[in-house]
Amino acid sequence: MTPNAKRNLTLVGCALALCLPMLLAASPAVAFSEADVSKLKSGHACEKCDLTGADLSGANLTGAELNEADLNKANLSNTNLTNTNLTNANLNRADLDRANLTGAKLSKAILAYANLSNANLEGAVLSGANLAFAALEGANLNAANLNGARLTNANLTGADLSGAIWTDGRKCAEGSIGECK
Repeated sequence: MTPNAKRNLTLVGCALALCLPMLLAASPAVAFSEADVSKLKSGHACEKCDLTGADLSGANLTGAELNEADLNKANLSNTNLTNTNLTNANLNRADLDRANLTGAKLSKAILAYANLSNANLEGAVLSGANLAFAALEGANLNAANLNGARLTNANLTGADLSGAIWTDGRKCAEGSIGECK
């Protein structure tokens, strides 16, 4: 083997040794438990379940018990979560675009960076929830309870906050769009 060929092989080996761990870390890993997904779909009770990255889009999970469930990066777009208990759930970076969360319990839930665009959160309880950097454009938060919720850098453009209880405990006026008046 020529010296140039040896040098090229050495460079390729070094590049792989340096880049491979970064590539593997960046690959999307499916971490959810298939057993937990089956449990949820069959009985709607899945407290403390690992549903990280699960695709539950379009599912009917009305009244499901998901207290303390891990739904980090889960796809819940167009999902019916009416009256679902998501207290203390991890919904960090979850996609809840157009989800129906009417009357859902989301107290102390982690919804940081979550996509809640055009979601229906009417009457939802979000007290103490972390909604930092969440996308809430066009969301219906009519009569929702946001008391103590963290909304740092959340996008509320076009969100209906009529009758909502704001983070400081005051009631938002009818017609509050994008901000509590």
